[in-house]
Amino acid sequence: MLDITPVIFLGFCKMIFIDESGEFLREPVLTLDPKITTQDDPFDRWVVRTIEQMGLPDLKVFSAGPLTHPDTVLRYKSENGEYSYLGLEIKKLNADARGNDPRGMTLDYNSTIPCGTFRVYKSSGEHLDVKGYYFYALLDHLVDQLERRIYTFVLCDGDLLNDDVELYVRSKTANISEYGHGPYGEGSIRKRAMYLYPNPLNSKIPELARQVSLIHASPNLEMTYPELVLTHTINRKKTDGTEGRFHIYKHASAIDKPANVPVIGMFIECAERGPKKRSAYKFVLRE
Repeated sequence: MLDITPVIFLGFCKMIFIDESGEFLREPVLTLDPKITTQDDPFDRWVVRTIEQMGLPDLKVFSAGPLTHPDTVLRYKSENGEYSYLGLEIKKLNADARGNDPRGMTLDYNSTIPCGTFRVYKSSGEHLDVKGYYFYALLDHLVDQLERRIYTFVLCDGDLLNDDVELYVRSKTANISEYGHGPYGEGSIRKRAMYLYPNPLNSKIPELARQVSLIHASPNLEMTYPELVLTHTINRKKTDGTEGRFHIYKHASAIDKPANVPVIGMFIECAERGPKKRSAYKFVLRE
């Protein structure tokens, strides 16, 4: 199956991060459209439009609209002439006034656990499991402006965060509602899970912060794409003891000294979290 994620990544590098002289831009300015509705995100539309402008052959872009996972699915032809699919979930954060990400070690993934496989559906109702990537971007703090600087860009294999497809599928149907609540039986309870998983935009991750990165399972992309340089290998260890590796690539014009440096414990702080005592908010009368 043809993997177009390196092509998409290099397309963004060429169109957004490299100027006409070939110099790599650290904080390029992008122009967003005005917001149309409350749920509309102009950055999501900018991502889709940029991909469409890459002129990839036989590419069709599907967008299901707000509050739907994933945000976008790309359909393209593989070497054998059959269609392949790539799902993209877009995660954008607005930096604080100092240029740092506002969330730290975790990020809200709403009611769907992140995964490297996305489940989508054909018009016939038949489900289709497609490869899933996350498009992370940290923009400046000028949220009211249409021209925004992009500080950090990461195109990431969802398997970095979770490769348990069954767990992912269960999360999509775990939300329930209870009715008949209260003394009159007129209330209801909406039990909606909110999943917090690692945040690759965390400004304390030196391998990714303020850079443009592709995180991929293959260690050999340089052989096919000479514009890519392997800079780090992320070692991931699961709770059952099994291990895996993912690889960070940069554009060749964005780095000075190429090196493949091992990264251990990138999200260790997330794993070391524990439950916190919670209490209800109190209304205090300060007389």
